[in-house]
Amino acid sequence: MQNNDFTINNFYIFIPVKLEQEKFKQQIKINDTELFLKNEFHVSILFFPNIIDKKISKKEIIDFFIDFQKEKPLSIKSYSNDFRFIKTIERGQNKESIINMVKIKNLNTFYQRLSKKFKIEISEPPTHVTLYTGKNQNGIGINSYNDLEKFTINFISKNTIYNTNNILNFY
Repeated sequence: MQNNDFTINNFYIFIPVKLEQEKFKQQIKINDTELFLKNEFHVSILFFPNIIDKKISKKEIIDFFIDFQKEKPLSIKSYSNDFRFIKTIERGQNKESIINMVKIKNLNTFYQRLSKKFKIEISEPPTHVTLYTGKNQNGIGINSYNDLEKFTINFISKNTIYNTNNILNFY
């Protein structure tokens, strides 16, 4: 399911992000790893497996999200200066990415209401935009703050990824 405000696939609910790609370097090298600017950008809002194992159906979650989105739309509130080089191993393959942490408007309220409605304990994910990945364009699922800390290799200066010195309004 997809519209201009959100996308729902088998694993995630996410909101699309529009970036001015020409302001970013197309390719960068970090720690001897070549990374490429992604073709599309989004912020993951909810990872279904974190909830579905709590005996709540995917349909119930989607219906709840759509109703919430009508009342209090989720959108990017702010971008941070927190850029990270992250790395993990999935299916025996090294995966590396560069992410930018972001704040999402109404996310806290969404998670509070979700927890209350379904009587579950669930935390907000560390919201971020994946900017660079390997050639396959696949990012790394970061579904908890524990994942974020475990996968973070180092912090990146924003000067590493931008084509211009005027980077105050890069989104």
